[in-house]
Amino acid sequence: LRAAPTSDDASDGSGPWAPTNRILGVHLAAGFAYLALVDPLNTLIDDSELRRISVSPYMASTDARRDFYGRVRQLLRGHQPATIALLHTRQAANWVYGAAFARAAMEVTFMIAAADVGCKYALIKQGSAAKLLQVTDRKWTSADLTAAVTKQVSGPPLYWSGKRSLAFVAAAAFALGAEPADVESVPAIAMP
Repeated sequence: LRAAPTSDDASDGSGPWAPTNRILGVHLAAGFAYLALVDPLNTLIDDSELRRISVSPYMASTDARRDFYGRVRQLLRGHQPATIALLHTRQAANWVYGAAFARAAMEVTFMIAAADVGCKYALIKQGSAAKLLQVTDRKWTSADLTAAVTKQVSGPPLYWSGKRSLAFVAAAAFALGAEPADVESVPAIAMP
């Protein structure tokens, strides 16, 4: 394990935070945050540490959440996206409390880490993504979003079907000008 970098240094120690115009798409599913880093030309950067990340099941809850925050922050410092685009869930009912809490805690972790490193955070609605990706079926599903975005990558990468592809959907939709549910550029905050 590497220590999380300070807010003044990049993860490789090369200097201060300098965000690129990359977009980090995030899709939360089944306890994992599936990731897709996209460059300005909407090209997927398929790095092994940019596939998925999760809260450790082997630590006490508080320690696991702090560790997850540190790893998300370190990932952001290392890859320096200008924006995190998190795909909003379409599930509005029938949540089990534990699953809802786990998802909300992961989403908040990305928000706080974005604020801490000074990049934007955008919550992308799936309906906006469907319009921008030209999914015309009125009863579209997540599989339709995956099919539309898969046309933009050469050969599906690891964890692609239905999970990581939706992270790419979020990034691609933001790049295409999605009307996010929430876009903020927040000042850096200090986290212990």
